[in-house]
Amino acid sequence: FLNLDLHLVFYSLLSLTLGYFVRIWRWKFMLSQTSNNILIKSCIAPFLGSIALNNLFPFRAGDLLRAFVFPNSLGVSKRSSILTLLIERLVDFVVLVTIFIFCFLSFDLINFQLLESSLLYLKYLLSFFLFFILLTVFFYYYVSKGKNQNTYIHKTLTYLKTIKEDLKLFIKGSTFPKLLVMSLLVWTFEAGVFYFAILNFKFEPTFVIALFVMSTATLATLIPSAPGYFGSFHLAIFFAFSIVWQELGTIVTFAIYVHFLIWGGTSIAGLCAILLSPSLFKFSSNRKLK
Repeated sequence: FLNLDLHLVFYSLLSLTLGYFVRIWRWKFMLSQTSNNILIKSCIAPFLGSIALNNLFPFRAGDLLRAFVFPNSLGVSKRSSILTLLIERLVDFVVLVTIFIFCFLSFDLINFQLLESSLLYLKYLLSFFLFFILLTVFFYYYVSKGKNQNTYIHKTLTYLKTIKEDLKLFIKGSTFPKLLVMSLLVWTFEAGVFYFAILNFKFEPTFVIALFVMSTATLATLIPSAPGYFGSFHLAIFFAFSIVWQELGTIVTFAIYVHFLIWGGTSIAGLCAILLSPSLFKFSSNRKLK
């Protein structure tokens, strides 16, 4: 770490900052589809705060607060916040898988000896995502057929049906393509963090490798792990570099460095945003989902 080029560290942090600016801009754009008078400056604290809480606490605590608590400070409905969160995750998943496959199929990137294990890794990720969808569908079917129609779970599922109408706002016209472009920008800037880190560690400086390592590490965060994705994030980076045949001796140090930049940078920014915006935790007197 003592030999790191501080200019490249700065460029990594700048790329991370630009990426999160686009994320906040994208969230503001999505909220504007269902709510009026949404300002981008109002979205900064709740978004960064949720990221910091995701980093520090288990079970995606930050996402839960962004969906059910932070909307009160923004003046938007919980339904809109939940919907934007779900669409954000879906679009990001599609973009990341596309980047992963594109890079993996790049001729210079493929190590055919590890092709089978790499496809197995992707299969596990897709299987996990499919299992979650099937479990949700089964659970919905089971509850909807239950005799007790007054349970909180049934009311919640009935409430979720109303989200389908709002979903049409994101599918029609140019809204969804714009979301895809924004998401592509988000992950391009995220890959910039990895690219400048690769330069700092004197690895082969190609942006395709940076995209591949970034998408692999980010997709690995879908796997349940410790808060802050300790372990799964680092293992995924090691796996990605084993595909491209980099010298593996310093990969662990590289993974720790990149994780510190992303985890540390977003955690500090998010905690500062929370401290400067205590109104984020303002609860509505109406406890029903709006």
